[in-house]
Amino acid sequence: MLVIILFFHVLTFASTTAIQTQANALLKWKASLDNQSQFVLSSWSATSATPCHWFGIHCHKDKSISAIRLVDSHLEGTLQNLDLLLFPKLIYFNLRNNSFHGNLPSHIGNLSKLNVFDLSINLISGIIPQGVGVLSSVTYFDLSINLLSGSIPTSIGNLTKLSVLKLHVNQFSGPIPQQLRTLTFLTILSLSYNNFSSSIPASIGNLTKVSTLYLHTNQLSGSIPQEVGMLRSVTDLKLSDNQLTGAIPASIGNLTKVSTLYLHANRLSGSIPWEVGLLRSVTDLELSDNQLTGAIPASIGNLTKVSTLYVHTNQLSGSIPWEVGKLRSITDLELSHNQLTGAIPASINNLTLLETLEIYENRLGGHLPNDICLGGQLQHFSAMRNNFTGPIPRSLKNCSSLRRIRLERNQLTGNISQDFGIYPHLNYLDLSDNKFYGELSWKWEDFHNLSTLKISKNNVSGTIPSELCKATQLHLLDLSSNHLVGNIPKKLGKLQLFYLYLGNNKISGDIPKEIDSELEAHVSDFGTARLLMPDTSNWTAFAGTFGYTAPELAYTMVVNEKCDVYSFGVVALEIIMGTHPGDFISSLSSSSAATNQQTLWKDVIDQCLQIPQKRDAEGLIYVSKLAFACLSMNPQSRPTMEQVSSKLVAKWHPLTKPFSEIKLGELLLQDGQAG
Repeated sequence: MLVIILFFHVLTFASTTAIQTQANALLKWKASLDNQSQFVLSSWSATSATPCHWFGIHCHKDKSISAIRLVDSHLEGTLQNLDLLLFPKLIYFNLRNNSFHGNLPSHIGNLSKLNVFDLSINLISGIIPQGVGVLSSVTYFDLSINLLSGSIPTSIGNLTKLSVLKLHVNQFSGPIPQQLRTLTFLTILSLSYNNFSSSIPASIGNLTKVSTLYLHTNQLSGSIPQEVGMLRSVTDLKLSDNQLTGAIPASIGNLTKVSTLYLHANRLSGSIPWEVGLLRSVTDLELSDNQLTGAIPASIGNLTKVSTLYVHTNQLSGSIPWEVGKLRSITDLELSHNQLTGAIPASINNLTLLETLEIYENRLGGHLPNDICLGGQLQHFSAMRNNFTGPIPRSLKNCSSLRRIRLERNQLTGNISQDFGIYPHLNYLDLSDNKFYGELSWKWEDFHNLSTLKISKNNVSGTIPSELCKATQLHLLDLSSNHLVGNIPKKLGKLQLFYLYLGNNKISGDIPKEIDSELEAHVSDFGTARLLMPDTSNWTAFAGTFGYTAPELAYTMVVNEKCDVYSFGVVALEIIMGTHPGDFISSLSSSSAATNQQTLWKDVIDQCLQIPQKRDAEGLIYVSKLAFACLSMNPQSRPTMEQVSSKLVAKWHPLTKPFSEIKLGELLLQDGQAG
């Protein structure tokens, strides 16, 4: 009995000593963190009998620490002063969404009992050490949204119990390791937004339990392996924004559980396989921005659950299949930028949930469908740059849900005052380059959200109605190349117009000073060609603001639209940089291409902003390139404001590398500024 009692005391002493050692290790780590972090961890105190009641700390029954959970705690510091060797029974380690930086601890592999390891949304850098392969019990491993680089260690294949592996939004490179094939219990594998290269390994087909597979936004090349068809449990598959080539494998039809399938923004070629029609669970199918050819397969009509279908920006030909009318769940259908011909099938009238229909830049003809807005949900309708003829459909006239209509560059006809209705939500309307006639006698007070109105190159007649001033949000008005007569109404001065195009009409009289002064007040910072009437001599006097005017005005007083374009570029850069870019623009002409190639764009933009991610990053780079195009020293090399306007509403290009790695020179080379 004495021996048993003695043994019990020895165990108790050893346990107490171990607990105290762990407490001391945590206190040492706390002391290395910033002041805010120490305040958050104020319950961590040497006066406490046990750390088991400290904030974020949990213990086993023997009082040894089982979990460290400090999620969303605004902690800042490194992990270098946390001795993980002293926590052999740790099963849960989660520091998600803090500001930890520095490298991963090299002795991470000693946590042999660890089930959950989560350091996501921090600033961890360096590489993943090979020792990670010793974490034989781990089931959840998340290092996403950090600054990690290098390759995935081959020892990752030893984590055979792993269910979730998330490494997305880092700077990893190299190939996807073949060793992933051993992780047969994986249900989630996310490697997106990195710099992985080479091909998708065929061994990916071993991951038969995976439900979510994200490999998008990398630099993967080669073809999509046939073995992808073995992923019969997958519901969410994203391979988009890579450099994949070849055909879409027919085995894709085996993925009968897939809900989201993204293959867009690659270099895929060949036809859309008819097997895509076997994806009866798909709700979001995106094949856009590739080099796909041939016809849209009739089997597409089997996708009765699909709500989003993107096949735009390919080289598809033939007609839109009648079976598209079976897609009764669809809300967003985008077929634009192809070589589609023929008429729109009448079956499209069945799509009563449709909110967005984009069929622009094809070779489609015939009439627009009669009941295109039968469901009353249509918000965005773009059919420009086709060969459509005939009148505006009756249902479109009564479609009060519309926010954006683009029908320019067709051969549509009809009385403009009678064929269009009341659109209280409409903000953009472009009917340019058609055969509309009649007068502008709409109830303008009902267009209180309209910001852009373009009706140029039609046969509109009559006078410019003074009631236009009731469309109070109107910023761009283009009525050029029509048959308008009379004077310009003074009441237009009530509008905050940035651009007013009235050329090639039969307008008489002077520009009312109410309009001139109003335009100057609101537009002079954007340039000098404020009122564009090329066929008259009624130009307003030069009133450009210093620092925003085009450089050619230093030696000539010839004012044209390209001056406005330059000024727009200055304003765009000012918004992006958070300060006037005058000195920066001046430095571009004197700096070398080598210097520009070394300058990171993230160091130039407004430093008060967080580094943008995902779509924000794509948008910022897209607008930055557009701004530099507007700042070309050669006026003829600048885009027109119409082109700028079109680009601002176009789809952004996916980034080929993380935003933090993009150099100034890469933006300039796009538009002839470097050199």
